[in-house]
Amino acid sequence: MRHYKPEIGKRNRFAALSYCWGKPTPVATITIDGKPFGVAQNLYDFLQNRFLHNRGMFSHESEVLKDRDLWVDAICINQNDDAEKSEQVQRMWEIYSGADLVIAWLGKEQAYTKRAFLALNTRYIEKVSGKTLPEVMKRLVEDGTPDVVELSANRYFSRAWIVQEILC
Repeated sequence: MRHYKPEIGKRNRFAALSYCWGKPTPVATITIDGKPFGVAQNLYDFLQNRFLHNRGMFSHESEVLKDRDLWVDAICINQNDDAEKSEQVQRMWEIYSGADLVIAWLGKEQAYTKRAFLALNTRYIEKVSGKTLPEVMKRLVEDGTPDVVELSANRYFSRAWIVQEILC
């Protein structure tokens, strides 16, 4: 891996990772620009899933990410420099909106994950019920559809930051 810094204001071909940090204590060491770098568990899980196992929920994932650099805040922002962190926090919207792809990492795949996304898949919902996505989501959660309820309880969705990370 190597360090990547996107040029703000310029259209860059990079993916930005949106995820929960979890406990900030490094649990694993990766190599960036030939130097060891400690990462927390959830980020390590993503990197293992994406790079070590080269697998994912979607079959096209590898092709989509193939020619893109990956921007990760814990890596691309110097966490030991308060001034840099403060400056970068002010630029988060620019960074995420400047990415041509934002990856929402919900954590390691759980037993319910694929079933929940299948239930929420717009095309699937339109074929099955003919109702709009919000109507179906509300009904699935109200009905206690276990997989969707489990997914909606994921800590990722409790983060205020997701608004500017995935909705920009």
